[in-house]
Amino acid sequence: MFESLKNLLLYAGFNKKQFMLARESFDFANRLMLMQVTMLLSVCLTLVFVISCFQPDGTLMKENSMSYIISSGIMITYYLVARYLGDKYKKLILPLSYVFMTIAYAYGFILGLAHHDIPAVSIVVLVTALPMLFYDFPLRSSTFAVLVSVVFLVLAKDIKSPEAYNSDIADLLPFAVIALFLNIFIMQVKGNAILHSVEASEKNEYIEKINEQLVRQNSDLANALQTEKQHVRIIQGLGNLFDTIYYIDIVNDRYEEYVANEGVHNAIGKSGKASEALIIVGETFSVDEDKSAFRTFNDFSTLQERLKGEGSISQEFTSRFENWNRASLIPIGWDSDGNVTEVLYAVRNIQSEKKNQFEQENMRKIQDSINSGLWSVEFDSQGNYTCYWSETYRRMLGFKTEAEFPNTMEAWSERIHPEDRERILNIFWTAVKDPATIYDVEYRIRLKDETYCWFHAAGRVTRRSDGSALSIIGVFINIDENKKMAQRLQQQQDTLRDAFEAAKQANIAKTNFLNNMSHDIRTPMNAIIGFTNLAKSHIDEKEQVNGFLEKISTSSEHLLELINDVLDMSRIESGKIVIEEKETSILEMTESLKQIVLQFVKSKSLEFVVDVSKVDDDAVLCDRLRLNQILINLLSNAAKFTPAGGRILLQVTQKAKTENGTAPFEFVVQDNGIGIAKEFIGKIFEPFEREKSSTVSGIQGTGLGLAITKNLVNLMHGTIAVESEVGRGTTFTLAFNFRVSEKQQPIAKVEVEEDFDFKGKHVLLVEDNELNAEIAKFVLEEAGFVIDMANDGSVAVEKIRGAELGQYDLILMDVQMPIMDGYEATRQIRALRRSGISSLPIIAVTANAFEEDKLKAIEAGMDGHVAKPIEVPKLLEVLKTVLQ
Repeated sequence: MFESLKNLLLYAGFNKKQFMLARESFDFANRLMLMQVTMLLSVCLTLVFVISCFQPDGTLMKENSMSYIISSGIMITYYLVARYLGDKYKKLILPLSYVFMTIAYAYGFILGLAHHDIPAVSIVVLVTALPMLFYDFPLRSSTFAVLVSVVFLVLAKDIKSPEAYNSDIADLLPFAVIALFLNIFIMQVKGNAILHSVEASEKNEYIEKINEQLVRQNSDLANALQTEKQHVRIIQGLGNLFDTIYYIDIVNDRYEEYVANEGVHNAIGKSGKASEALIIVGETFSVDEDKSAFRTFNDFSTLQERLKGEGSISQEFTSRFENWNRASLIPIGWDSDGNVTEVLYAVRNIQSEKKNQFEQENMRKIQDSINSGLWSVEFDSQGNYTCYWSETYRRMLGFKTEAEFPNTMEAWSERIHPEDRERILNIFWTAVKDPATIYDVEYRIRLKDETYCWFHAAGRVTRRSDGSALSIIGVFINIDENKKMAQRLQQQQDTLRDAFEAAKQANIAKTNFLNNMSHDIRTPMNAIIGFTNLAKSHIDEKEQVNGFLEKISTSSEHLLELINDVLDMSRIESGKIVIEEKETSILEMTESLKQIVLQFVKSKSLEFVVDVSKVDDDAVLCDRLRLNQILINLLSNAAKFTPAGGRILLQVTQKAKTENGTAPFEFVVQDNGIGIAKEFIGKIFEPFEREKSSTVSGIQGTGLGLAITKNLVNLMHGTIAVESEVGRGTTFTLAFNFRVSEKQQPIAKVEVEEDFDFKGKHVLLVEDNELNAEIAKFVLEEAGFVIDMANDGSVAVEKIRGAELGQYDLILMDVQMPIMDGYEATRQIRALRRSGISSLPIIAVTANAFEEDKLKAIEAGMDGHVAKPIEVPKLLEVLKTVLQ
C-alpha cells in the first residue's frame, strides 16, 4: 500500500520507469500547446478573481484582496520565466517550480482557511492553473492538485461556516472532477500506450538479446570452422615443407600424428606417450655420431625449460639413410605463467639445402682465397635488365647490406673512376651486343671509404637463339696489391733507368770534366813549369826573368781559381756552406764589384755599366760574401764570353717598398756576347757541364761556376733565371727578399795607412812545413819584420809562456800541425793570462780558406785569417790592420 501511495504522489499512479516513459512521451509540441492553454485560463481566472475583489464603488471588498492579486501576478510571472527559460535552464527552473508550487498552495490554504466568507477562488486558481504551469510534470501536478483540494476541504470543514464550506465545495468540486478525469483520461490513453510500449520494448529487448546470443553463437561456430579450415590448410602447407609433423601435449605427455613418413609412422604410430616416442625417434633415425646431440634435443624432461622465451629450436642430424635432416620444436600453446604447453615436432629433409650450403661455402672460400666476388646481369626479351651483386662483391667494396649497395647498374657505374668509366661501360655494352667482344677489363672503383682500388672483372654472355643477350655472369677480383706492386716495379725500373741514365750522363759529364780539368790544370801547370825552367836558364837576364815570373804568377792565379771552384762545389754538395746575414750596403758592394770587374773588362776593351738608381733602401741584411761570389761568377763569365768591344751591364732594382721589414731586390747581369744555345740552357746549372770544351771555345774553366752560383742562390732562398740567344748575348736575373736595416747609412770603411812601417816588428812564425816557412820568412823579412820560428803549436806555446813583455808584436799561426794544431795553441796562449803576452795578435795562416774556417779561427781566439797560398798584398794588408 505504501508503494502504491508513493507512486500515486510521485508518479501519478505509474511506477518510476513507466512515469519516465510517459514524461518522455510529452514532446515539445504538446508542452507548447499545454502552456498556451494554461496561460489563457490563468489570465481569465485571475481577471475574474480581481474583479470579484472590488465593490461597485471601486473599493476593495476586503483589505486582504491585494494578496490574491499579488499571488496571481507571481504565478503569471513565473509562467513566463518557465516558458522562455525552462528548456535552456532546466536544472535551475524545475527545482524552483517545486518551491513556487509549494508556496502557492500554502498561501492558498492560509487565505482559504483564515477567511470564512471568502470564496475559494484562489484554490480554484491553484487547482486549475498552477498544475498546468509545470508543463514537464502534467501528470504528477494534476494528481497533486486533486489531493491538495481534498486536504483543503477536510481542514476547512471545522473552520468555515457551513455556507462558506458548501460554497467552497461548489467551487472546487467541478475543477477537482475535471482534474480527476484528466488523470483518468491520461491513464487510459497514455498509460495503456505507455504500458504497451514498455511491454513491447521489454519483449523486443528480450528478443534482441536472444538474437544477439544466436548471432554470437553462429559467429563463434563460423570462426571455429574457419580456424579449423585454416589449421587444416596450415598443416597441409607445413606438410609440403616437413616430412613429419607431430602435435605434442607437454602437460599430459601425449602426442598426435599430423603428417609422417612411413618409417616414423611404423616406429611410433599415430598417438601415444610423447616422452617415449621422442626416445625412439632419437635412437632409431640418427647415425651414431649424431645420437648424443639428437638425444639431448629430444629430451622431454627439459623441453619446457629449453623452449621458454624461444620462437623455436632446431637440431640438424644425419639420418641412417645418410640424408641431412633438421628437426624443429615449434611452441603453439602457453599457460598463464608463460610456460609452453603445446608444441609441433617437425622434421624436414635438407639434403639439397645442405649441398647448396656446402657448395656456396666452398665457392666463398675459393672467392676469399683469390679475393673475388660474383656478379650477374639478366636481360629480358625487351632488353630490360636486372643486376645482382653477391655478398662477397659488396664486402670487397666495403658494404654489408643491399640497402648500402643496391642491385642496380647505377650503384656500380657511379663508383667507377671518372678516367675509366666511359671505357669500361663501352666495353661492357659492346660485349652484351656483340658476340665477338669479350668483357675482360681492369679498372679503378671507389670503395665505401672513398678510396680507389684496382679490380679485374671478366664476364661471359649467355645468348638466346636469336643472338640477343640472356645473361652475363662474371667474377670480380681485387688486383690492387698486384697493380701497386707492378706500379712500384715500374717506378723502380723507371727510377733505376733514370738513375742509370743520370749516372751515365754524370759519368760522361765527369769524364768530360776530368778531361777538361786535366787540360785546364795541365795548361797553367805547363806554363808554370816551362817559364820556371826558362827563368833558370836566363837567370842573368833580369828583364826577361821578370816577364817569365809575371806569366808564372798569372798561371798560378788561374790554377788557384780552378782548385777553389772544385772545392766550393764539394762543400756546397756536402752542406757545409752556412749563410750569414750581416748589414750590407748595396751601393758600397756594387762599387767594390765594379773595381774588381774592371780588371777583367779593361784588358778586353769592354764597356761595363753599373745601374743602382732604382734602389731606395741601401742598407740590407744579407750574406755579402756569397752575394759577391754569385755576382763575380756571373760578371766574370760575361767578361769571358763577350768579345772585345762588347758591353756588360749590372743593374740592381728594388722592386717594391719595404713591407713587413723586407723588400724584394732584383739583380740583372746582361751581356751582348756569344750567347748560349737553346738546347744547352736546360743543362747550364748542372755541375761538370760546359757547352764547349776550352779547346773549342778557347776559354778556360771547370764548368762549375754556374752550378756553384745556382746552389748559392738556393741557399739564400732566391731565384735565378736565364735568357739567351746565340750571337746576341745572355741575361741572368736574380731575385732575393732582403730584410731592410733600420739604419740607412753607408758602412764606414777602415782606412789603413799606406805608409805603415813594419821595420823592427817581431813576429813568431809557427809553421811545420819547411818550404812554406822559408817562403813566409823571406816575404816578412823583405817587409822589415824580425822573425822567430816555431815548427809546432806546442813549441809556440812554450816560447810565449817564457817570453818577456815586448819580445813579440804578433804571431802568425799555421792551423794544421802534427802535435798541437793552431786552434789549440791559440786557446792555450789566451789562457796564460799574462798581461801584454796572452793578448798578442794571432793571425791564422792556413790552406783552410772557407768561411767556416775563418769563423772557427775567431772562435779559437785568433784576430785574423790569411789563406794559403799566400798573396803578399793581402797578407800585408791584414798585418797593417792588426798592428794598427
